[in-house]
Amino acid sequence: MSGQIRYEWLRLTTIRSTWIMLAMPIVLAAAVGWLFGHFSSALDRSGQGLTIGFELLINASPVMTLAAVFLSVVFAQAIGQEYRHGLIRVTLTQFPHRNRVLVVKIAMMSILVLVMAVIVVAVLWGAAIVGIAPTGGSIRYIAATDNPLIVRALLYVLVFTAIAFAITMITRIIQLGIILPIVLALLVEPIIRVIVLIATGGSNGGRPDIASEPLILRLLPFSSGQSALATDGDPWQGLLIFAIWGAVLLIPGWILFVRRDA
Repeated sequence: MSGQIRYEWLRLTTIRSTWIMLAMPIVLAAAVGWLFGHFSSALDRSGQGLTIGFELLINASPVMTLAAVFLSVVFAQAIGQEYRHGLIRVTLTQFPHRNRVLVVKIAMMSILVLVMAVIVVAVLWGAAIVGIAPTGGSIRYIAATDNPLIVRALLYVLVFTAIAFAITMITRIIQLGIILPIVLALLVEPIIRVIVLIATGGSNGGRPDIASEPLILRLLPFSSGQSALATDGDPWQGLLIFAIWGAVLLIPGWILFVRRDA
C-alpha cells in the first residue's frame, strides 16, 4: 500500500491545477476575513471597538462554501483525471486491487481536504483579527459544546467534496463531477425552494431553518448542507441529511468502479 500512496502523492503534486485550487480558498479566506474585520468598524457606534463572535464570520460569509467548491475540483481530479486521459488502465494494471485503490484515494483526499479546511478557517480568523485590530475591536470564538460550528464547517466541506468525487466515479466525466454540485447548489435547489415556498405560502427570506420547512426542502442535499453552517435551528440534522446524500452517491460509485471495465 505504501507504493500506492506514493503513486497517488506523485499524481496529486504534479498537476498544476491542484496547487491553484488549493491556493484559491486560502487567498479568498484572507481577503474576506480582512474585509470583514476592517469594515466591521462601520458598525461600531461607541468608538471603543467591537468584539465580534467568530460564529458570525463563518455564518455570514461564503468562504466555506467556496472553499468546498475549489477543493471539490481536487477531489474529483483524483479519479476524473485518470478516466479523462486513460491513465486508469495504468493505475489498475499497477494496482489491481480496486477496493484498495479507492480506499487510498478517498483516505488521502479526505485528509487533504480536512487539512485545507482547517487552514482556511485559521486564515479566515487570522485575517479578520488583523483587519479589525486597527479599529480597537477583536474577533472572538467561544467554543460552546452545543454549537461546535467549526467542526460542522469542516465536515460540510468534506461531504461536499466527496459528492463531487462520487459523481465523477459514477459518470467517469470530471466536468460533471465539478459542475453538477455547483449547479444543484446555486441554481436548481434555490429554484425548487422558491417554487415550494410559494406553493405552500411560506417565506423565502433569511437562512432556512430546516426543522420548520416542508419535507421536500428538508431533503435537498446542498440546502441541508448549508444549514449545517447556521447557528440556529438544528444544523446537525442538516449535516446528517447531507452526509446521507454523500453516502447514497459514494456507494453506487464504489460498486461501479469495482465491477465495470476500466
